Amino acid sequence: FYKERLRGIVKLAAATVKNSIKRMKVDKERTFDIMEEILKTASEIILSCSMGEDSSTWEIDFWENGKCSKRDAAFVFRHTAARYFERAVMPHIQMFPSLIHLNIFPFERENEKNAASCREAIRKLLKKRRLKPNTNGSDLLSILLQEPIFANNEEAVVDEMLTIFTAGGQ
Repeated sequence: FYKERLRGIVKLAAATVKNSIKRMKVDKERTFDIMEEILKTASEIILSCSMGEDSSTWEIDFWENGKCSKRDAAFVFRHTAARYFERAVMPHIQMFPSLIHLNIFPFERENEKNAASCREAIRKLLKKRRLKPNTNGSDLLSILLQEPIFANNEEAVVDEMLTIFTAGGQ
């Protein structure tokens, strides 16, 4: 059962890498940041393997410096997870752990909005997937949706998908 699904996940990852290589084709006039491209590719691999579709065209809300813009999902997911890790070791959280549930600083409130954008992107995909189930899918979302504990629990699925992304990105 899982052996074939794991092969399918490898195929999803390979397709994502091929798309990334196409995106990185460089001519004489174009330059790019190799580290950003590597991070974007890694994030897109995690998203495609976990969610079962190419996320490179997804644009979701991203809050920064008090302004909302549209950014690619891989960036928003990666940036949001990184900010939560950074926040966990900030002095006000370390010295006063009871503040963990409060978003005191503007960057904390923006990150909360960015997390909501990530959750909403997963909810949209989940709604789409429930309308058209993929029972043979190799992605982790398809596998989760076949498990009774997740079948009717949207928040549990969203939480699990975010956990998978965060763990895969570390």
